[in-house]
Amino acid sequence: MGPIFDLGYGPFRWVCLSGKHEDLKKTDHAAMSCIDPDRRVEDRDNYMWIKNAEANKLVVGSEARILYQDAEGRMAIALKFNDMVRKGETGPIMIGRDHHDPGGTDSPFRETANILDGSNVCADMATHCFAGNAARGMSLVSLHNGGGTGIGNAINGGFGLVLDGSDRVDQIIRHAISWDVMAKISSKGLHSDDIHTETDCRGKCLIPGFVDPHTHMCFAETREEEFEMRMNGTPYLEILEKGGGILSSVLSIKNADQGSLYKNTKEHVMSALKSGTTSLEIKSGYGLDMENELKMLKVIQKISRTTALDIKATFLGAHAVPPLYKNDPDSFVDLLTGKILPEVKRQKIADFCDVFCEKGVFTIQQSRKLLETAKKLGFGLKIHADEVHDTGGAGLAADLGAISADHLLNANNENIEKIAKAGVTAVLLPGTAFSLRKPYARARHMIEKNLAVALATDCNPGSSYTESMPFIMGLAILNMEMTPAEALTGATLNSAYAVNLASKAGSLEPGKQADFLIVNGTSPAIFAYHSGVNPITDVYKLGEKIF
Repeated sequence: MGPIFDLGYGPFRWVCLSGKHEDLKKTDHAAMSCIDPDRRVEDRDNYMWIKNAEANKLVVGSEARILYQDAEGRMAIALKFNDMVRKGETGPIMIGRDHHDPGGTDSPFRETANILDGSNVCADMATHCFAGNAARGMSLVSLHNGGGTGIGNAINGGFGLVLDGSDRVDQIIRHAISWDVMAKISSKGLHSDDIHTETDCRGKCLIPGFVDPHTHMCFAETREEEFEMRMNGTPYLEILEKGGGILSSVLSIKNADQGSLYKNTKEHVMSALKSGTTSLEIKSGYGLDMENELKMLKVIQKISRTTALDIKATFLGAHAVPPLYKNDPDSFVDLLTGKILPEVKRQKIADFCDVFCEKGVFTIQQSRKLLETAKKLGFGLKIHADEVHDTGGAGLAADLGAISADHLLNANNENIEKIAKAGVTAVLLPGTAFSLRKPYARARHMIEKNLAVALATDCNPGSSYTESMPFIMGLAILNMEMTPAEALTGATLNSAYAVNLASKAGSLEPGKQADFLIVNGTSPAIFAYHSGVNPITDVYKLGEKIF
């Protein structure tokens, strides 16, 4: 059992508090959906175990199951269960673990006997789990003798967490599950030669993990052919006539199922993580109807549950006017405000609402109507503002108290001062200007007007196909007159404010998450100085090395 425990696998338990067997069967299917049977042989075994649980009558106690899972798997399953409770698909569920799970037991007679840290006498892992789980908000915790070897021969630390469908429980799951399991993983270093507890950072710098506050990473297909046409001088209108542009992305979303869309989106998210992005925002906006906008948001929600990143979802149903409403865009806005936006809110699958306020897309009046409706429903507000023309979008962001105004390549001086006074964060997207070979936003002017400037990739298949925040920082330093320190702040703390994550991400200070990067350079200037490469050597999320 030791090698399995060294990987973090152990007996994870849950019980359906409704007492209904139908709820238990639903949890079986949900757990299966969270396990990748091709990752490790242990995952394949666990997948088959739960797949056959009903046929084999593997009920433990009152409509309960036991399943060997590691920290990542437990977190994904717990978040999935809590979402099911939130949607009313099952009654409340309690999760916990077996008394001799990783980190939960210390005994010279059990799986911990070969750990040379004193715990073979009965020591610290169980106590650490007990105290850590209490601090992180578990519903119940326990510390007791016993565990199958008799009083005095083992000490066990246990927990229970009632999943009630609340956002609060989602946060407890994210913070507590990994702590509970990692106690065992850390102990492995005490009797192994392949784990180091110190890292030599001489000649390097340590910075917060990047926060990317504006992406369109959820898309089904790239538009490389369209990019080549544009580089060869083909006018944009001609590209549109040949089926290119944003509507080609809309068509590919319509033809994609959730599984393929999830796979494609996850690839982009993991690429961003390797480049140092530990938190990010993802927008919908390639659906443009109820079915496909919801499909995109559900995929983003699953990405949030199944990856290590903190992810915020933005509803961008007003990304373009679909062909059906080409001659009547007001009716499309009515559809968004009257049906789609309320349904998004009902399903609790988006944090923000955004609109592309631009000449030929959505007017100031239409944008105001949509955002005012979103505000009444409780969404945070964002706006694609003044990217191509000065339409007054930045001023609208200030009027409505938006959390951010994005693009701003053509925002006028008056509205720049207006959003600065209103506390709106300016999210600038140098990758888009680079790709389109357009002038960059006036970052220096904005900073001089005391406007908080954030940086983002705008990762999308048409005008900025990059997940790399190091690249974006380099562009900002070299082309937007931002100092290295300003660019770093824009890619971390200011970006965190732009997606309402500043309370836990964006800076390294007591009380915040340990999301940080080790960079092969002595200052943030390295991102512009050593251009074209990724200087990040190590990525840490919640104190755990990911890459």
